[in-house]
Amino acid sequence: MRVAVAADEVTPVARAVVDALNEAGHQVDLVGPLAGGDAEWVDASSAAARRVAAGRCDRAVVLCWSGTGASIAANKVPGARAALCTDATTARMAREYNHANVLALSMRLTSPPVAREILEAFLAEPEGAGDFNARNIARLALLDPADGGRMPDLAWPPPTPARPEVWFEDLPEGMTFSTPPVVVDEDAIVGFARRYDPQAFHLDAEAARDMVFGGLVASGWHTTAITMRLFTDHGPRISGGLVGLGVEELRWGPLRPGDRVRVEGEVAGARRSRNARPRGIVRVRLRTLGAEGGEVQHMLATMLVPARG
Repeated sequence: MRVAVAADEVTPVARAVVDALNEAGHQVDLVGPLAGGDAEWVDASSAAARRVAAGRCDRAVVLCWSGTGASIAANKVPGARAALCTDATTARMAREYNHANVLALSMRLTSPPVAREILEAFLAEPEGAGDFNARNIARLALLDPADGGRMPDLAWPPPTPARPEVWFEDLPEGMTFSTPPVVVDEDAIVGFARRYDPQAFHLDAEAARDMVFGGLVASGWHTTAITMRLFTDHGPRISGGLVGLGVEELRWGPLRPGDRVRVEGEVAGARRSRNARPRGIVRVRLRTLGAEGGEVQHMLATMLVPARG
């Protein structure tokens, strides 16, 4: 088992946890001061919890003076379920009934021998099965924005007011439009990825630093969804809605936390439908621009647009 261990200072209790894991043959990922770094309880605990949420570690142990801060910080990470335990029985119940994947310990109230007992119980106890557990874990997931409830959203600019309804005749080749920007934050990137594209470079900023993008990036499908929202709220208000027939081109660039993105669009082609019904086929080129105007997405889409007659 691979276990992340985080503490905001190196104490006998923290050392006892690390020693017990090593003696039992587990792989240990040290975080914060235990790894020779400098991190307070918020950063150390959340970093360890992210390793579990991203699938890099099977469990985590987080420690601070009271244990409460470490557990609160870990529980802020979508996908992490931290339990503050003071005895082995509580640790076993946290695994059986709560499916906890992060153990929080107090370095003030827990002695090294008791910490070893709690840790052993936490690692040995399987997640409980049965209808009672399944029902409550499912309800618990609904409280987690990235797992079942509402995903973290962006601070979208209000839809452009008083946009006139447009038809095929109003979309000549060469027509252009642009949207206001929206800032894409880390919580939204991770929340989307946990639900739809759970890869480490979309989930874990620390892991992503050593991967192909050199840092956390949004899923390309998240970029596409952002493009769609901006197009819908600020692009041409096509009669009958945006009815897509397909995408001829789709290319992505890295979209990073904190980037302000906007969409620039151009009608690349328009022709009457061969069908007898009054409508046309419109090809729209959408460029989603991020930091310093660099493209984070390039799309050539085909839409079905009603004509006036």
